[in-house]
Amino acid sequence: MRILIITSHFPPALTTEALVTGKLAQALVKSGNQVTIVTPSFSSEKQLKDTSPLWATALGTVRRLSPSERPSLVQLAKLSSKIRFRELSVTWFAGKAHAYCRQLLKKSGFDHLLTAAPPDPLLAGYYLHKEFDIPWTAIQNDPYPPFLYPKPYKIEPHHPVFKWQRNRWAKRALSAADAILFPCERLGKYMARSLNLDLDSKMAVVPHIGYRSSSAAAPDHDQDTLDLLHCGRLYSARATHSFFKCFIDTLGEHPHIDKKIRMVLIGHVDEKLTHFIKERHLESKIAIRSPISYEESLRCCSRAAALVLVEATLEEGIFLPSKFCDYAMARKPLLLFSPETGTVSDLVGGYKHPGFLGQNEKSVKEGLSRFFARISNNQSLDDYLYPLPEQFEPGNVAGQLIKKLGIINR
Repeated sequence: MRILIITSHFPPALTTEALVTGKLAQALVKSGNQVTIVTPSFSSEKQLKDTSPLWATALGTVRRLSPSERPSLVQLAKLSSKIRFRELSVTWFAGKAHAYCRQLLKKSGFDHLLTAAPPDPLLAGYYLHKEFDIPWTAIQNDPYPPFLYPKPYKIEPHHPVFKWQRNRWAKRALSAADAILFPCERLGKYMARSLNLDLDSKMAVVPHIGYRSSSAAAPDHDQDTLDLLHCGRLYSARATHSFFKCFIDTLGEHPHIDKKIRMVLIGHVDEKLTHFIKERHLESKIAIRSPISYEESLRCCSRAAALVLVEATLEEGIFLPSKFCDYAMARKPLLLFSPETGTVSDLVGGYKHPGFLGQNEKSVKEGLSRFFARISNNQSLDDYLYPLPEQFEPGNVAGQLIKKLGIINR
């Protein structure tokens, strides 16, 4: 299948959306599809760069578009896009991607259009679909518009008119798409409720791809230390003090392993959480490490004693964290601070999984205490692994997607 992907984020940018889309492109290419990606050029001034060698091959044909080098012309391009698309949140990339892809579609045949990381790709996709009648799937890995994020993520628009305008465009574009691809069903239903749209007929669910390390690097610390690893950003919405306080309190109740266990946080950590750790002199128990490349993070996962997922405290977990898919593929014990009602709970069977902690203090402490007792008694942790990692295998996920695209194309 010949697939055209428009995305605002792509490797080597070190963002979740870039990693998710990069892995999807690789899986599609390795499954025998012809993939062309249109994306902004990488800017080291605005983005962290992922130096992972894995992005050097099998990404398809990547076309990187650049704004003008003159700031005044960049601003003019932004204004032009806003007027042209009648959408205040778009950037220069919307207009340039639309114009470039129009030429591609006139010259070359494509079987399907995928758009990811709105708003720019979504709006470009809307007009390309309208003009060329190319089958179009809009990928939605997160709520859109951004102010649909639930609390504590809640992002309010600057003005009611702005909210109305973005809602209007989102509803128009998503209603026009042939299909909307979500990584989990809960996110799709949440967006349908929030936008008051009937998406049942066009909702497609395909999970994120998980990668595992091909080799485990040698430990950089005393091998008697057992690292419980969290990989990825812990910004304010997810940097809940309650989980880390439960960790310290519960570990103190197990003196036999108190000095053996360490929580390691790799990536950007919220300032308030950093202050909490330093104020209580917990650096020996909770270590913070600078961001690393994606490939190195996989190696760290492969040598950790257990992998820790920390989700925001939500009434309903509507997200499928991409790191969960990597964790599952690593075949390591899991400790999951996740909503009782949510996607992760659905996948692991809630409290039936011994590493599922929920998010209330009692259940978290009980879950951590069981885990520490297992370690103290040298008992197996095999039941802490995710039992179905093949769900996130690149070939399986690509196969699911191609099957769904084939149905749409008919």
